[in-house]
Amino acid sequence: MKKGILSQSDYQRAEENGINKNTLRNRVYNCAWDVVEAVTTPPGKKRASKKSQSEIWLEIAVKNGMNPNTFYSRINLGFTPEEAATKPVKKPSEFIKEMAKLAEANGINYQTFHSRIRNYKWDIELAATVPPIETGRRCCN
Repeated sequence: MKKGILSQSDYQRAEENGINKNTLRNRVYNCAWDVVEAVTTPPGKKRASKKSQSEIWLEIAVKNGMNPNTFYSRINLGFTPEEAATKPVKKPSEFIKEMAKLAEANGINYQTFHSRIRNYKWDIELAATVPPIETGRRCCN
């Protein structure tokens, strides 16, 4: 695996394989091909694709039971691929599950309970116990 510098013998071998000098230079200097691969791969042939780092880490994340969308969301949030694949997914704690059941018993929809905690930064116990304001169609019946 020779990288980076082309010799006269490389140009000659490339010419024997039907590869133009400009194509050879472009492959080595612009596309970062190995010299051996650049000299021996015929023009017009696709190079065997190598998996990117993100693809490798995505496979690891899926093996760990992570949803691919979670992995990509973490990448978009600025995580490194390794961090996005290996950081455990948060699962609701038993306390949150109990509070969600309490909220449901108090007539509070799960989405309302969840948005009170996430969006409005309510205390979990308040979010589960304060009844929702009756507005709209439901208040008149």
